[in-house]
Amino acid sequence: MAETKQKGNAILCPNCGNAYFESEGKCPQCGTPYQEGAESETEKSFNQAFNDLNNVAREMHLKRNMYRPATTTSLKKGEQYE
Repeated sequence: MAETKQKGNAILCPNCGNAYFESEGKCPQCGTPYQEGAESETEKSFNQAFNDLNNVAREMHLKRNMYRPATTTSLKKGEQYE
């Protein structure tokens, strides 16, 4: 029985799903280059964008509530909101 040597960690190609060793440098089936840590970088970018959007939404909510006039029920009869 022939024995095969492992050439690093086995990974799945994000493009075609083919399993290959990271030491090969690129997927032998589709040619997509191996980029170590690409998944974690993508996740970091996504989380940063998500947090930025949440911050913008929070600021918009605060600004909208800051400039919202008082309700008419909080004014005494004959008073006007300034």
